[in-house]
Amino acid sequence: MRILLIVLSIVGVALLTVGALVPERFVLALLGLVILTGTASAALASLSPRRPPYPRY
Repeated sequence: MRILLIVLSIVGVALLTVGALVPERFVLALLGLVILTGTASAALASLSPRRPPYPRY
């Protein structure tokens, strides 16, 4: 899981950089932002401690 998050982070940064440097590739910058946002969300979700489910009465 950690390797996947690292790879997605690198891909997101690369797309963001290419999209920022080449104006015709602006869509790649947006795709890079989406990938980075999803990667950050998955990383934060994996950091939260597991707690037992609430009992239902």
